[in-house]
Amino acid sequence: MEPQTVNIVCQAVITIVLGLGTMYFAWKGKQNSQAAVELGQHNSLVGASNAGKIDEAAKVAKDTHTLVNSNMGVQLQLNASVTKRLADVTKDPIDKEAALSAARLYADHLGKQAIVDSRQSADKDPQTKPPAKPYI
Repeated sequence: MEPQTVNIVCQAVITIVLGLGTMYFAWKGKQNSQAAVELGQHNSLVGASNAGKIDEAAKVAKDTHTLVNSNMGVQLQLNASVTKRLADVTKDPIDKEAALSAARLYADHLGKQAIVDSRQSADKDPQTKPPAKPYI
């Protein structure tokens, strides 16, 4: 195989592996969120003595969601980088369109994440207000 072909294949394999990792964390986050909801329902039946477990499960679910969002950003950034590099090598219009699409998805993710981050800042500091309208 030519070195360029090996490089492209390696990048594709890396992208696939990271994609599978991202999907796993998304699946695990969904499971943790469902577990937190189920735990919340159970605790409401058991009584207030277990209220601490609800808070703990909610924190775990929120932390898992944050981790999944972070991994998604890494995956989208890697995908944008790999598709751009492939388009630069092949000069194929389809590859160029894929690179533009990947860059748009990454930019969209960054915009949405900025809104979430600003809301979280507002929750921590009441004087900071989130944007009135989303930028997306």
